[in-house]
Amino acid sequence: AVDLGYYSLGDIKHESGADLIIRLEKLKGYWEDPCAEDALRCIVHYANDPESAKSWWDFTEERKMYRERCGYPPDRPSTPWYEKKRT
Repeated sequence: AVDLGYYSLGDIKHESGADLIIRLEKLKGYWEDPCAEDALRCIVHYANDPESAKSWWDFTEERKMYRERCGYPPDRPSTPWYEKKRT
């Protein structure tokens, strides 16, 4: 989340994991492992419920349902994370 300018849970608590992954992918220039979106959803959840015991994988089904319904934006990077050039 630091790459996106968030430095505390308070900064990110009103965001959406779905929106954050799109912003991150555009910033990086490649699409991320789908689990990264699950992790961002978990971070936002935890920012709003610090006592939660949920882990990133608890958000996998939510992400899958959301992406089935909403898909991805047409300008999403076409290169996957596993094909990006290493520097």
